[in-house]
Order: sequence, then C-alpha cells, then structure tokens
Amino acid sequence: MILSVLIVEDDRKQREIIEGVINDYIALNDYDIKIVLATDSPKDLLEYAKAHPRQNKLYFLDVHLGQHEIDGISLAQQLRACDALGTFVFITTHTELSHLVFKSHIEALDYIIKDDLNSVTQQIQDCLETTYKRYLSTSEEQEYFQVKTSGTTFKIPIDDIISFESCISSNKKLILYTIHDRFEFRGTLKDVANKSSAFCHCHKAYVINTKNIKGITRLSAATGEAEMINGALVPVNKANIAPLRKLVMS
Repeated sequence: MILSVLIVEDDRKQREIIEGVINDYIALNDYDIKIVLATDSPKDLLEYAKAHPRQNKLYFLDVHLGQHEIDGISLAQQLRACDALGTFVFITTHTELSHLVFKSHIEALDYIIKDDLNSVTQQIQDCLETTYKRYLSTSEEQEYFQVKTSGTTFKIPIDDIISFESCISSNKKLILYTIHDRFEFRGTLKDVANKSSAFCHCHKAYVINTKNIKGITRLSAATGEAEMINGALVPVNKANIAPLRKLVMS
C-alpha cells in the first residue's frame, strides 16, 4: 500500500507548483508516495476520498477555493467524516484565516502561507516526511496477509479481511473477501487458517476473520450463521457456534 496524496487548488499555476515539489521529493527519496488526484474541484476530491476509503491519504487543501461554494476548511470537515485517519495540510495566501482551522478541530498538520516559494517548498517537504514516517510506523504495527493472483502480490491488512471461501470451480483455489474487494488465489483453507490467530475455520468451505463478526445465529441443532460487518452471511458448523458467539459477546 502507498501513501496517497490529494491536492485541491483552484489556481492552476499554484497547483502545478505543489505537484512539482511533491513529485521531486518522492523521486529524490524513492518514497512509496503517489499523487492520486490534483484538481480544482472540491467535489471531485470528496468523491474520490469516499470511493477509496482504504487508502492512506495526505490532503493539501487551498483554504479559499474561488468560485466554489465550499472552502477548504469546510471541505476538510466533510473529509474528516469519511476519513478519520487522513492528514490535512492547508496552503493559502490568507494568513488571517489560520485561526479558523484550529476552531474547526480538523487537527491539521500544517498551515502553509504562499509568501515565499523556498519556504513553501520546505514546508511541503517537511509535511511529506512527517506523514510518511507516521505511515510506515503504522504499517509496521499492522498485521497483513499476502495473496498472489495473476502474477501480482497484494499485501492486505488482516483487519480488512472478511472471509475465505473454497472456490466451487476448483478445489485448489480460494476466494478472499475483504470489506471492499474480492481476490481469487491458489491455496487451502487449512493453510489460511494458520496464518493469523484472528482466522477461524468455521465451516468445511469457509474461514472467517473473527475480528469482523457482527453476530452469530443458530439456524438448527447442527448449523449456524455468522453475520459479518459488511452484511455477508457465512455458514458456521455446530462445533464453532458457541465459541464464536462467546467471542463476539466478550
């Protein structure tokens, strides 16, 4: 996974300067950072953020967005509602508006004034460095599951995984379901169940992530069902109903 950078700036020249500073810094340090969106539209940026909730994001926002009805501070408040972990940096010529950032409780990393290009460049670089180090620290603490499909290896956070299912068309393939994605890969449920203490081989055809169970229902004397946080329903055999129910209620 990468650190995704999003920029909203209504002045095209200023936007290109910010992009240039960021891209030069990424190239110089070979960091796993990418500008995924640079736009003058707060609406486009908000839609992108909502459509990609799994990305680790660093936002560079202009406070005054010209012809748009929304300003950068109001945009940040809306972004915070759908991205609790995003990092915000404001860039503006309006020094007198800085107090509004603190009153809005956005918890911005920095408030950069467009007065001197060298100073702006250094502050942008400092923000990139600080955010990337935080990102690496968080990534190292998080547990991942690696899956290889179509020649590409994906590193998936365990917390994002819902379940694994035996593929009906091939007993040598599994389907991995995450909160937002689906992957097919070669493997066995037995091997998968041993990859994390959070995984439970709850049924002959399923392994589930116990971290993402919403509830357990007994359907009969021999079978049950796990409701996952994304609404998916996964069958559970008799032996696992009581332990999983106890786990959910603890």
